[in-house]
Amino acid sequence: MRALVLTALVLTVWLAAPGIGRAQPCAPDDALTEAAQELLLSGERPSASAVARAARRAGSQLPVVSALVSADPARRDAFLRRLAERGRAPLRCGEARGEGTRLLLAGPAAGELWWGDAGEIVVELAPGWTAPILYARAEDGATWREEVRGARVRIPADLGERATLQLVATGPDGPRPVAEVRPPEPVEAEVMPRSDLPPRVRLAALRRRSPLRDNRLLRRVADAHAARVCREGRVAHGLGEGDPRERLAREGIRARHVGETASRAPSEAQAFDAMLESASHRAALVDRRFTDVGVGRARDAEGRACLVVLLAAWPRAVPYR
Repeated sequence: MRALVLTALVLTVWLAAPGIGRAQPCAPDDALTEAAQELLLSGERPSASAVARAARRAGSQLPVVSALVSADPARRDAFLRRLAERGRAPLRCGEARGEGTRLLLAGPAAGELWWGDAGEIVVELAPGWTAPILYARAEDGATWREEVRGARVRIPADLGERATLQLVATGPDGPRPVAEVRPPEPVEAEVMPRSDLPPRVRLAALRRRSPLRDNRLLRRVADAHAARVCREGRVAHGLGEGDPRERLAREGIRARHVGETASRAPSEAQAFDAMLESASHRAALVDRRFTDVGVGRARDAEGRACLVVLLAAWPRAVPYR
């Protein structure tokens, strides 16, 4: 039986450890095990979006979950080795077994959130991960962020009990979401542009009260990074070419503030959907400090869409020295 590998929506946001060469031990995870059992019992080969939904329903905090359908131990080892190399963090796994096959769910666990005493959130990071920032998205679409100093942070009471929490931390490839806690039922965003429209049009609908100027230079830099994400097969802001501010500087562009969101998914619509559903990504997309935008797009060899939204506040060209 040919192995089937699926990766749930992968995305990363940028505002303002050495590689792992061997397959790493994979810690058992009850939520992923429950999700794998649910998917296997469905009798259908799971899609990437189905994997993500099942993991969230089971209570997993992993922002990225990949699936392998195979009973071959060698394929399992290769699958885990690739995840370890890309994720740069300890792996967690859940497995379900059926007649003649196995479904393995796994993902990098670089961080975790816990409810502490008196409503505080306890933050835990894997070794090599630093600079945690906690984001929250309320049921009405409002967003909030706080840099975590120490191991605990308190979120505002007015966000409500149904807020989605997302922890972003900085690893070897730059900052990315490392843990998410969602309410039991989906939270409807205040603004949800139609998914059949291009990402640039959807972003304009999202920013209808603070529109962005389409910037050709930003778009060129965003296109180059989207192509790099597809080529490398990893969603990150630092892929050997520097962070977004450094990439803009090489093109002779400076700005007061720079931000970037990036995602890879089976389609552009799904890639932008993932950005809207992420508290940190949505916070960047609606940040009123930004005045200009460039949307970069690319496709990898398997046809998946790589989407990059590069944002800047009052960008200007500077003379080369």
